[in-house]
Amino acid sequence: MAVSVEYLLTLKKKILHLQSSDGVIFDVELAIAKRSGIIDAMIENLGEHDLEDALPLTQIDSDILEMVIKFATHHKDTPLEVGDESRRQMTEWDKEFFKVDLRTLLELTRVANYLDMEDSLDYAIEALGKAFAGKSPDVIAETSIYAGPNQPGDRSSFTSSSSD
Repeated sequence: MAVSVEYLLTLKKKILHLQSSDGVIFDVELAIAKRSGIIDAMIENLGEHDLEDALPLTQIDSDILEMVIKFATHHKDTPLEVGDESRRQMTEWDKEFFKVDLRTLLELTRVANYLDMEDSLDYAIEALGKAFAGKSPDVIAETSIYAGPNQPGDRSSFTSSSSD
């Protein structure tokens, strides 16, 4: 999905309101918000003329949405598409951005996937790989269970369908 520079310049003036699951509303430049594939699709379905109301993002709390907006704003001038031969490289800024606790890192990964933000997802997965490097599968599973969005000890979404 290549976007012309002229089109991006016209979008910079437009503001989109994004509402987190806990009701916080963020004002974001339309061009920045459109770095998310799902938000871009929502805008296409609604039409750019009908963006007065906040778009509800019921799967994302305000702390994570704020981080996602910070990431997208920092990368607003980075091309969305990268050729198959070249892989996005994390900058020092990206490395610092993803130096967060495991719960936050897992949530950033989930949200990047949900929002269809490939660059953020690539970097979050790379950071997760580094966090879990050298750990046994059991340690990773236990860590993920207790750091994930489920209640501590809730293994229902992490266990296989076979019984122990």
